[in-house]
Amino acid sequence: MGGTISISDVGPTGAQGVQGAVGAQGNQGVQGAAGAQGNQGVQGAVGSQGNQGVQGAQGAVGAQGNQGVQGAAGAQGNQGVQGAIGAQGSQGVQGAVGVGVQGAQGAPGSGGSETTSNYTLVTGAYTATAGQSIISNSSGSSFTINLPATPGSGNVITIADAGFWDTYPVTVGRNGNTIESQAQDLTLDAKGVSVDLIYDGSTWQVTTSLGKQGAQGVQGSAGNYWTVVNSNTVAVNGNRLLANTQAGSFNITLPSNPSSGDYIQIADGFNFSSANVLMLRNGRTIENQTEDVYLDLANTTFEFFFSANTWQVTSTTGARGVQGSRVFRAILVHKV
Repeated sequence: MGGTISISDVGPTGAQGVQGAVGAQGNQGVQGAAGAQGNQGVQGAVGSQGNQGVQGAQGAVGAQGNQGVQGAAGAQGNQGVQGAIGAQGSQGVQGAVGVGVQGAQGAPGSGGSETTSNYTLVTGAYTATAGQSIISNSSGSSFTINLPATPGSGNVITIADAGFWDTYPVTVGRNGNTIESQAQDLTLDAKGVSVDLIYDGSTWQVTTSLGKQGAQGVQGSAGNYWTVVNSNTVAVNGNRLLANTQAGSFNITLPSNPSSGDYIQIADGFNFSSANVLMLRNGRTIENQTEDVYLDLANTTFEFFFSANTWQVTSTTGARGVQGSRVFRAILVHKV
């Protein structure tokens, strides 16, 4: 068969044969090495800022906070001015006393009795001596005032309340003797009372009065007598002034530098209700008040005594009567 074939010898192309089946894929070849990374490109320019978005709706209101701590209370206002002291009630029925100015004093009696002395301010345990007048100030606490151990017949002790016996009673110690024939001490617990203890040779007799004792009767030459005044007067310690306002009202000035126990007595010598006397406090207080005091109650004796840095005031309406009965005394004081 080895001759030459000419085109003319080739016949028409036959129909394409059926494609053979695809052969199995061969194994993947080994991956080539990665190329070097290229340089980073230049960063582009920043774009312009966009328009601001529409504002959202307002949120709900938050819950109310807790209430703050309440502020401190304001200072308390000043206390109002104390009202005026009411007039003292009328004294019980007394013995009649003749009307008129005291006559001239008689000749001095022989061997006169104990004379009136200044009051002694007592604020604690104390032993009295014959003839003493004592202002008992128990504003801090109760205490005892002992009577003299060996009194003589006619000896007198006066004890007056400075305004605190109803709160802090004071005990009168009998000191070995009896009081009203009883072997018991005496308790003073009625406010505004003055007590006289008089030794009769065997026992201490007790008399009392509401307010200070009224005008004293005529005494021996050593006594402290009443002085009639009818115009402006400056009082001194121990004065007993009979104020005659028949010619018109006038002033009485209290001492400017009083000591504890100092006292002044002022008695109506005409009619205080129609023409009164003005007591000038002279830099001190009267019943702890910075006001002067009008004396305008007729037939009244006023006593000013200095205690606890103020002038205390007591009064007696009408002339002094006869000594009260023991029933009356029992109302004011009692024994313990």
